[in-house]
Amino acid sequence: MAARSSFAGGLGSILGGFLAPRLGPVLTIVGAFLLTLFPLLAVIASEPGTALYFAVIVLAGILIFVPVPALIIIAQEFVPGAPATASGMVLGLGWALAGIGYVVLGRVQETVG
Repeated sequence: MAARSSFAGGLGSILGGFLAPRLGPVLTIVGAFLLTLFPLLAVIASEPGTALYFAVIVLAGILIFVPVPALIIIAQEFVPGAPATASGMVLGLGWALAGIGYVVLGRVQETVG
């Protein structure tokens, strides 16, 4: 399942790179995050192991990564003299926050059961 989600994330990044210049970075970011709510709620509501479950996991993986290129574009516009630094900061901050989120969710799962 992780491989499907990771592959879908790659597709989402490509899709985000296509959409951001056409729709604008802010609309791409906000729209993707709002659209991501539906497949994430469907993951909770669907039975694990079914075709629907895997389909919404892939759709959520795509939509979660759509905003990444737009976020990098915005960061590079803020620091025009150092675009690589801006990109690295955005990606590094994203991975750091994800790591913290995994720790918090792990504690919640241990508590809830």
